[in-house]
Amino acid sequence: MYEQFFVVKNLWMDLYKVILMVFIPDFYLQAATSSQPDCPDDPRHKFCGDNWKTYRSYCHFQKRNATGVKQLFEGSCRSCNSRERAHTLLMKYFFNENGACRIKYGAPSKRNNEKCLQKLFTLFSRSTQYYEYKYITYKGFSSVFQRYETSTRRSFRRCLRTLAKFCDVDRDRYVSGEEFVQCFAKKDDKKMTVQSDERSKVAIRCIKNICYCFAYDGNVIVHFRKENQEKYDCMKVRKNWNKRHKLKEQCNEDSRQNVKDRYIEVLEKELFKNTNDSDLIADMAFRSMHSVNLMLLWKHDNLDKNSDKVLDENELDSVKQTLNTINKNCTKAVLVSCNVNRDLYLTKNEWVGCMGFKSNRRIDKKPIKFQASTARPSTTQARHLGCPPVAVCTLNCTGGFERDEHGCVMCKCRDLLKFLQTLLDETKDSL
Repeated sequence: MYEQFFVVKNLWMDLYKVILMVFIPDFYLQAATSSQPDCPDDPRHKFCGDNWKTYRSYCHFQKRNATGVKQLFEGSCRSCNSRERAHTLLMKYFFNENGACRIKYGAPSKRNNEKCLQKLFTLFSRSTQYYEYKYITYKGFSSVFQRYETSTRRSFRRCLRTLAKFCDVDRDRYVSGEEFVQCFAKKDDKKMTVQSDERSKVAIRCIKNICYCFAYDGNVIVHFRKENQEKYDCMKVRKNWNKRHKLKEQCNEDSRQNVKDRYIEVLEKELFKNTNDSDLIADMAFRSMHSVNLMLLWKHDNLDKNSDKVLDENELDSVKQTLNTINKNCTKAVLVSCNVNRDLYLTKNEWVGCMGFKSNRRIDKKPIKFQASTARPSTTQARHLGCPPVAVCTLNCTGGFERDEHGCVMCKCRDLLKFLQTLLDETKDSL
């Protein structure tokens, strides 16, 4: 009787434990571990299980492992956005093989864009939401990332178009879901063949289906398809790249100043050719600070087609063509140096201060219009132009106009023979 009672009791206890294990695992663990000593906390070695719970040490994880929980990776689950429960298809591509929540490797697209890709992988390692990529264009590639706009994504937005081209393996201008996943997968093993001579070293590195020619300093010289690797000789490409690189280095500060001086000469000829104003020609013949700046203001107003008082990239096309005829290698350097605030627009102050002479004179917002006039400027105008308030013409000249020693006042010349005859007549009368 008593033996049957104990057998039934043991059966009920075993059934009770099974029910607790299956339906109430947390309660079972508390009951099972109550009699055991507590596991020590080890904040340096936390574990994240596939149930997206963080365990304080390996001992705690082993106790939980009895219910079938598996280790997802070492570290806290919070660092990988536990809210989204990112056990998705892209999980294995956003985590290393050891499960760490860090991505250090990414396939470079072009030269310095490797840093942008590293930012991208770091971002995805922190937030591993699942994106439903079916077929997206290059424009859509950028719009998808803007759904969850953050300051980190804005920092590498300029690289998204290049990244989309790199992910487009079949070159159909669409990025499929499979291409997107493979684009963020681990890199292939680096297959490097080094060709070297006495002067330089060149390395060929193939990543996925694209190969790169690297210089000894780490710069990418050229990239090409993997199947065309035999057609490319990186040493020949290196020599051509050295020639182009030397041409760019020739544009130093002296070269830029020489380009500006020659552009002033071209602008002066253009002004004389397109202007019939005799007063203007006489004033521009004397190369003073005021006349050069006045020419540049005249050119700025002519280039400003939409009258917004700034020159954009389209309005500077004629200037670029002129600078290319002078020195093609310094065209971009000159225009970049003129744009002081780097806003892609050239104001009048930037234009005059860069191409002309520095002056403290205020630049008017009104367009510069030259009109034929032989009258002296008023006192207010003379002060505005930087001239002394009293400016008197001295001697008459031959074949043009005359100015005073400051070069500010234009006086109409008379015929020299008539002038001498008048002086003789006045002398005779005085005698």
